[in-house]
Amino acid sequence: MKYGKFVQSKGGIPVGGSDNNLLWTCFQASDKPVVVMYGNVWSGDSNEYYKLILCPPNTLSGSNNGSLSVDEVNGSLVFLAQNVRGGSGTAAEPNSIFPETNTGSPSWPVIPAYWTLAVYPETAASANDLGIRIAGFELDA
Repeated sequence: MKYGKFVQSKGGIPVGGSDNNLLWTCFQASDKPVVVMYGNVWSGDSNEYYKLILCPPNTLSGSNNGSLSVDEVNGSLVFLAQNVRGGSGTAAEPNSIFPETNTGSPSWPVIPAYWTLAVYPETAASANDLGIRIAGFELDA
């Protein structure tokens, strides 16, 4: 597959906007899968952890953003094995969502066409905003 158009999106949890384990949209793929090569995170609650979850098409939208938990979204999948740590990074100096590896080259995850990437606080309700920016390339056949 070839890399197509570069796409990016910003999302996350608004200030004081989430109870524990509620999903907030970060990115939604259009009609082509997207290989994610960049991911930044900033703010969040210090010493609390967040997960990135892949949600099937037509499960998260503007009307239910921040109101569904993982167990209410049938077919949801963990996107990255490690947790995203809150309280690390700022909008001016964000941190990467990808862990450092011994090889220096992470494996780039793919968001299937029409699927949504969401974040949720897994250790406690988030009292601070959490910003996530996701970017990558659409995959062309």
